[in-house]
Amino acid sequence: MAPEKERQERFLAAYDQIHEGFLRYCSAVAFERMPVEDLVQDCLLNAYRKFDELANPEQLQGYMIRIARNR
Repeated sequence: MAPEKERQERFLAAYDQIHEGFLRYCSAVAFERMPVEDLVQDCLLNAYRKFDELANPEQLQGYMIRIARNR
């Protein structure tokens, strides 16, 4: 399997575990400031870029919440 494909699968598997909760968090944070979908996509892109730097996939939720809060 290609390294990029493997990376994508690891990221998606980790994100799948936190998707519902993260979406709810973004809905609360983005309320009347920006479209929720834009915030989620921005966070996903940024988290994917740095995913290999996380010590373990369990840190993904906290990392993405920090990204959303800072946006």
